[in-house]
Amino acid sequence: MTGLTLVTLLDDLLTSAVAVIPNPPARQFIAHGSNALDCEHVSVEIVDASVSPIDPAMCAGIDTITFAVEVVRCYIAATGDNPIPAASGIGADSYTIAFDLGALMGGLGDRWEAGTLFPSLPALDCGQVQIIGAQPVGPEGGYAGWRLTVTVQP
Repeated sequence: MTGLTLVTLLDDLLTSAVAVIPNPPARQFIAHGSNALDCEHVSVEIVDASVSPIDPAMCAGIDTITFAVEVVRCYIAATGDNPIPAASGIGADSYTIAFDLGALMGGLGDRWEAGTLFPSLPALDCGQVQIIGAQPVGPEGGYAGWRLTVTVQP
């Protein structure tokens, strides 16, 4: 595993994520660590990198990189003029965020099955990639979204 391979994986995953989200947020970036929920964005970050031994006697192992893809949108929030957000606003924003998750999971899943999730590394096969699951992000500060975990063994 090289730094160039990590950067390539980050770039490919961000490109794939942006491609499958309808009307993706304009802010699209590679991040380090968790992001502040202060603006709509699509980001990718490394959340774990490890080497799992497959033969300790030979010091051989398998690199495992875990990425998080985050999609965050505006979300209705309490304000001084509106201390209790309307249920209809919560529902509408939640629908948009749920749609993002469906597009992200479905779109990245389709690319994973087609072998195009990481186009710069065509030697990766679908057995080396796992789309593990999604966790909600927020709502906080008027923003909410999803964080999808993807594990790669290049």
